Amino acid sequence: MEFTVDFLLKLAWHDHRLSYYNLKNETDLNSLAREERNLIWIPTLSFKTARGNRHTVFDDEARIHILKMGEPQTPSMTMLHEGIVLFCNN
Repeated sequence: MEFTVDFLLKLAWHDHRLSYYNLKNETDLNSLAREERNLIWIPTLSFKTARGNRHTVFDDEARIHILKMGEPQTPSMTMLHEGIVLFCNN
């Protein structure tokens, strides 16, 4: 018996080697760009019983969002900070 199925797969994992600054509370605002996705480790999920031994593929439609967890860390004074100053006339 054989069947074909399309589905949405959501994976979650914790990588203690990564640190992010200025994460938003809303997870959708913490998405990685394509170039950034290529720099991190992503787990592979294999489907051993599928024809051709399929596995997960992170293509252009794949999205990776960073989940904000724990308490924020105070940044080191050696970090550079970027700021925007707006001037307006009353």
